[in-house]
Amino acid sequence: MHDGLVVVPYLVGVIDQYDPAHDKGSGKERYLACYAAEGLLSAIDENTVRLRGTAQGIKGIDAIKRLAERMVAANYNTADGEEYRRYKSALIPLEHLEGTSWFDVAIKDTLELRKNIRLSSNELLSLINYIIARDAQYPSWSKTERYKDWSKTNEAGNPLQYTIVSNIEPFYRMYQDYKAHAR
Repeated sequence: MHDGLVVVPYLVGVIDQYDPAHDKGSGKERYLACYAAEGLLSAIDENTVRLRGTAQGIKGIDAIKRLAERMVAANYNTADGEEYRRYKSALIPLEHLEGTSWFDVAIKDTLELRKNIRLSSNELLSLINYIIARDAQYPSWSKTERYKDWSKTNEAGNPLQYTIVSNIEPFYRMYQDYKAHAR
């Protein structure tokens, strides 16, 4: 996480080396390395810098897209069992890389809990795109923490739980700038 974008070219190389059509069985090391590289790209995006906000990061996202295309060519998208699960495991992070991440949801939840600001999914995506255009490294602005909302409990008496950002202020300022620009 500390190295951020420096490792992206290496991760792209690992992902591009894996060919699902030809690496079945004998290519287990490439399979596992590719899977780990995808996970590292997602972790960098979630914790350090939004990949889609940088030229280097876009190359990482494109590598995962190429992998998904190779999986379709190898029929992973119509297969049963492990191959289909592997295909889905590439697509789900891709949705977060190109849309809103779990960190973004933490921002949304914190704005609602701390500032009484409710955002729809579309508003959140628009806000996040605004922030990325100004500083793609915003995930590094704050840590996250678990929050238990004791005012909302389930039948067993357990509180609703959220992941929130520890320091909402830089995100709140960005939200205010975003709203001012939207007018």
